[in-house]
Amino acid sequence: KATVSVLNCTHAPHTMIQVDVFWSFALGGSFACFAGDGLAKHASPFENWYFAYTLMFLSMAFAPSGVFLLNLNPAWESMFVYKREDLGTHGWKDALIPTVFGWSNVALGVLGFIINWWLLRQGRRQLATYLHITSYMCMFSILGFGYGRFLYPGSEADWHAQKPAHVLDCIGCEIFCALMGLGAFVGPWFYAPWFKWHAQHPEATLAEDRRTVLKTYAINFVFLIAGFQLYLNYYGEEERQRLLTGFGARHDFEDELGVQSSLVVCLVINVMCGLELIWPAFYFVKGQEKKKRH
Repeated sequence: KATVSVLNCTHAPHTMIQVDVFWSFALGGSFACFAGDGLAKHASPFENWYFAYTLMFLSMAFAPSGVFLLNLNPAWESMFVYKREDLGTHGWKDALIPTVFGWSNVALGVLGFIINWWLLRQGRRQLATYLHITSYMCMFSILGFGYGRFLYPGSEADWHAQKPAHVLDCIGCEIFCALMGLGAFVGPWFYAPWFKWHAQHPEATLAEDRRTVLKTYAINFVFLIAGFQLYLNYYGEEERQRLLTGFGARHDFEDELGVQSSLVVCLVINVMCGLELIWPAFYFVKGQEKKKRH
C-alpha cells in the first residue's frame, strides 16, 4: 500500500498516483463479483448482506490498515513524496491528506461495488470481472514501475540522505513486518466471502471466470509492454538515463536488463500478486469437476 508519482527518481513533485485508489475500487468490485447472481437479483445495491459485508470490510479492515501504515511511516506510504511533518502540521490543507486518504479507501470500494452490481444486473459478468482485475493490475503496475521506492527499507531520513539499499533488504524491515501482520488480519476478511459466495456459483460460471481472468491478464500485458516502449521512445535517451540512475532500492539484475528492468519487475509483481486473486477460481472449478465425477 503506497503511492508513487514517478519511476524511481530522487526528487518527486507533490503530485502522485495513489495505488489505494485502484485497490479500493478493485476490492469493492471483487466482492460484487464474488456474490454474482445472488447480488444481481437485488434491485438495490445497498439493501443486501453482500453490501453490508463489503462496507464492513472496507471500513473495519482495509481503511484502518491504510491509516495505520500512513501513521507508521508517512514517507513510505506516499512513496517518499511526503514527510511526517507534511501531514496536518501546516493547517487544514495538509490535514486533508490523511482525511481524504481514509475516506477514499471506503468510498472508492463502494463505487466499485455499485458499478459491478450494475454490470451484473445487465448480465455483463465478464466485463465486471475485467474491470476489477484491471484495477488490481493498475495497482500492481504502479508498485512494479516504482519498485525502487516501494521496496526501499530505510527511513524517511535514510531516503533523503540517499542511503543506498538493496531490494532484498526490505525483507524483515519494519514495513515488511507491518505488512505481514496486516495481511494476516485483513486476508481472512477478503477470502471468507470468496469461499462462501463464489463457491456457490455453477461450474460454467466459475470456468468462465477463470477464462476471463486469463484473457484480462493477456490483454493488459500487451498494453503494458507496448505502452512502456512507446513511453521510452517518446521521452528518449534522457528518460532512459533517469530510470537507470534514479535513487531507490536496487538489484544486480538492473545491470543486465538496463532500462527494461522496471517493466520486468512490473510484470513479475503482476503475476505474483495476481496468483493470490486467481487461484480460488481454479480451486473451485477443480473441486466441482471432482464432485461431478463422483
